[in-house]
Amino acid sequence: MNFSYFKFPLQVDSRITSDKFIYRPVIQIEIGNGGSYFLSLALLDTGSDWNFAPEDIANIINIDLSKCPSIPVSGITGAPVEARFAPVRLRIGGKKIDAIMGFGKFPTVLLGQCGFFDRIKSIQFFYPSRFDIQFKK
Repeated sequence: MNFSYFKFPLQVDSRITSDKFIYRPVIQIEIGNGGSYFLSLALLDTGSDWNFAPEDIANIINIDLSKCPSIPVSGITGAPVEARFAPVRLRIGGKKIDAIMGFGKFPTVLLGQCGFFDRIKSIQFFYPSRFDIQFKK
């Protein structure tokens, strides 16, 4: 599957860079739990161990987070955030992936190593225009 990078306005001090935009590998996905699905954009994050999403999405697709294991996770800031992990189905184009998603106070959907990148046969990045993903069968 071929995807285009998303172009975002860059908001940093002009003393650091003269670029006005940043390009990120973002894809459109559907996150589901049986019958309900939520359409979202997701950032491909090779530095993330797991898939993560805002907890509001779990409520929309009828996942009872009170029954899910809670594990503290941390990212680039080092500050721990509680994530409740639940099984989900991801739909990307015509591909369906059964995965685990950590739900918590996250600002966006991230696709990480366990449950996304481990399902990929190959990925090629052609920054800043496109990236190509070939999923395992």
